[in-house]
Amino acid sequence: MATTAVREIEIRIKGKGRGMAATVTNPEAAAAFFRGIIGQDVREQFVALYLDGRNHPIGWRIVSVGTANESFAHPREVFQAAVGLGAVQVVVAHNHPSGDTRPSLPDLEVTQRLSAAGEILGIHLIDHLVIGQPGFTSIRTVHPERFRL
Repeated sequence: MATTAVREIEIRIKGKGRGMAATVTNPEAAAAFFRGIIGQDVREQFVALYLDGRNHPIGWRIVSVGTANESFAHPREVFQAAVGLGAVQVVVAHNHPSGDTRPSLPDLEVTQRLSAAGEILGIHLIDHLVIGQPGFTSIRTVHPERFRL
């Protein structure tokens, strides 16, 4: 007898999410949104915010929850929800519980993979933020070469 396993994906849709901004037009607005999701968790969390063509949020998802010093994010998990929502753009973020917002080499590598995957799918990766206490770092600002578009 064959069994079918169904995997549930939780995506928060516009209007039901915490702190959904009217538009996300700069890294500060995105960071404020992500802080409301991640808070001061002692584990790394990787979160995606999905946007339409006018930078209006249409949903968000916690892609992964990791350990105290790493979180895993694969393009498949980030863009699966983006495709389902019809997103045109995505902003991702993860926290560094240490408070140090400098992107690590793995952070830069995942940014590059996500940007390349987004280019193939026609979904623009706007930025990848590293959230710490009290600040954040925009990888697009400090390492624009990691982005395709």
